[in-house]
Amino acid sequence: MQNETVWTHVATRDRAASSFDAERRLAPHLARQVDTSKIIVVRSTLDGGQVALYERHPAHLDGEACVFGSTPAHVAKTPAVVEKLSVGAIIEVSAEEAREAEHARHAADERRLAAEREAERERRRQLYIAAVGTDQGFDALYKPA
Repeated sequence: MQNETVWTHVATRDRAASSFDAERRLAPHLARQVDTSKIIVVRSTLDGGQVALYERHPAHLDGEACVFGSTPAHVAKTPAVVEKLSVGAIIEVSAEEAREAEHARHAADERRLAAEREAERERRRQLYIAAVGTDQGFDALYKPA
């Protein structure tokens, strides 16, 4: 019976990891009996992407917490987190601010991917022109991968 719990947890964790939905990220940890009512959302106040907090503790969602940059992170309110909050290395943020940051990061990823696709299209167009001598017909032939 215990093996079934472990495999269910792994399968649920894999599905949740592919989601941008923070609520679904909390679900796999219920199998480990993590008290999600003690989970808070924080972000670093340090400059330059420095790590403000790294801690391994069973109370954290994945058994560890890493807080750096302006990206919000879900952490348990452990003594180390409380200490970092008191010295100002991390600050607690609202769930709304965390959602906005997640959406902004997702939008930035989409813009980056679109720019990469356009750069690849232009690279292939230049190769086509070098081979054929003109770009006539390129749009009809070009199929993005």
